[in-house]
Amino acid sequence: MLKQQGEEENKWSKVIERVIAVITSAASMNLPLRGHRETVGDGACSGGNFLELIQLLAQYDDLLSQTIGTEKGRHKYLSPTVQNEIICLIAKKTTDKIVEEVINAPFFALLLDSTTD
Repeated sequence: MLKQQGEEENKWSKVIERVIAVITSAASMNLPLRGHRETVGDGACSGGNFLELIQLLAQYDDLLSQTIGTEKGRHKYLSPTVQNEIICLIAKKTTDKIVEEVINAPFFALLLDSTTD
């Protein structure tokens, strides 16, 4: 039983790693994640850049393919809520790192670019 639970945890950890990779890749290219109508199920994803990238990876990744093929109502970790939580965690980690670097720096500068309206 413990072995099965460990395997299940490992599986979902790997799914979340892939989800984080897709989110960070899309963010680095300034792509919006969500689309107008999003669907996940019956072995396919569609409706936004995030789900389309997941679908693309699923063509080459059995774990993601199994995940999007999971019946409706089961956890898949592909929802907008999960995406938002991951984005918030990445933002917090980034902010913490910047604050740490500013605190440890002997000097720092803040550059602002603005226009008058």
